Amino acid sequence: MKQGYTQDNIAPFKTKPKTKLTATVSSDKFNFLYKGCYSPVSVCVPIDLSKVSISLSIGTFYEDSPGKYSIYIPDSVPNNMLEITVFAKIKGQHTKIATQYFRLVPIPSPVCAIGYGIRNRTASKAELTANPFLIAKTVDALGNNFDWGDMHWRITSYKVMFYSNAQEESPIVYQGNRFSDTLIEKIKSAPSGTFIFFTDIIIFTRAGEREQPAEDIWVQLKN
Repeated sequence: MKQGYTQDNIAPFKTKPKTKLTATVSSDKFNFLYKGCYSPVSVCVPIDLSKVSISLSIGTFYEDSPGKYSIYIPDSVPNNMLEITVFAKIKGQHTKIATQYFRLVPIPSPVCAIGYGIRNRTASKAELTANPFLIAKTVDALGNNFDWGDMHWRITSYKVMFYSNAQEESPIVYQGNRFSDTLIEKIKSAPSGTFIFFTDIIIFTRAGEREQPAEDIWVQLKN
């Protein structure tokens, strides 16, 4: 007699559960983002990236290519945390698939130097006159020169004061970052042991499009 199929002798049909779609958001540089300049961020989702988009809790961004974004957070915002939300177009629906948070930090303050690194030490007249300009640069969290795209510093003015034989001269204001011919001749004629102080250094930064002061620097002339 042929056995019939009953509820008791039918094995249950098992379906494979659907895997939930997830996304990973990562900063291409560090595990945080800088305020005041564009920071590169990547989004990884196991689908066609042209169907992926993001939104920010603050700031603006533009898409460099599918999954690659440049995010700008003004340095004037008080927030210390950014929320990035990832969306995907699934079956015609704009669906939220992930949210990730990044700490926001200010760009490190720049350090000024004469030429390419002369600061707070003794230097010869030849060394100074061969590098007749001031520069401002920033060191990032990894100890490298801070150089992200169009982020740079520009010195707009500074003062110079000579101190020799216990005599302090009145400071002179110079515009821009280069030494004038008068300053170069003054360095050449100054006696050995003279201290030269560069003070009230004003730099212009793309971070917030503003001017800000930098730390003073000095050199002592040697033969």
